[in-house]
Amino acid sequence: TGITNLKIFENPNLSICGLSNICNYLNNGGAYEIYDNAINCNTDTEILSTCITTVSQSDDFSRISIIPNPNTGRFEISGIAEGDYTILNTTGQIIQAGQLSNNLSIDISDMLRGVYFISIRIDEQILVKRVVKL
Repeated sequence: TGITNLKIFENPNLSICGLSNICNYLNNGGAYEIYDNAINCNTDTEILSTCITTVSQSDDFSRISIIPNPNTGRFEISGIAEGDYTILNTTGQIIQAGQLSNNLSIDISDMLRGVYFISIRIDEQILVKRVVKL
C-alpha cells in the first residue's frame, strides 16, 4: 500500500512537491527518480528541504477557512492575520499568488471549472488545501 517507486521528472511547472506523502516516502529511503522540474523539486535534498512536518500541529492553520468551497470562482480565506498564498492547477502551474490578510477575497472566475490547490504559507509552515471551482 502506498508509493513503491517515486518518479517525478520533466515537469517545469511543478513548484510544490514537499507534500507529506512524498516527504515521508523520501525520509524512509524509498526508490526514486527526481529531475528536470521547477526550482526546489529537482532532487531528494531539494524536496526534503521544503517538507514541513509540523503543519498539522499548528494552531495557526486550525483557524483557516475557505468559504464557499466549492465556489463559482470567488471565495474568501479567513482566520489568518498575514501570510502568502499560491494557487496552482492540477498540473502544478501557478495561476495566482499574493499576500494574505484576514478575510481576503480571491477571484479565479476567469479560470476553467475544476480542482485547484491553494498553498498557504505562514512563516516557515505551509498548508495546502483543495479549492473546487464549479
